Amino acid sequence: MLNGRSARHHRWQPHRRTAAHARSFTADLVRHLNPVPKAVQVDFLKAHSYGLGMSSSGFVQLDEAFDYSAVKDKHVLVAE
Repeated sequence: MLNGRSARHHRWQPHRRTAAHARSFTADLVRHLNPVPKAVQVDFLKAHSYGLGMSSSGFVQLDEAFDYSAVKDKHVLVAE
């Protein structure tokens, strides 16, 4: 129990507010790139390491729709 609620109640749930904060943070991050690249591509994806449990498995799984070939031979910055 956490504050009178079950641990299951506290499982991570995606919210619009979280996505808005992620976009804001990413915009700030891109503005501070130095030197500024000629082209910057920003994308968001789902990643998780918790599965159905309450503790991390230590292995990050990416969204099934993620295309690994899209980032092959490119510089990639991952922000959590």
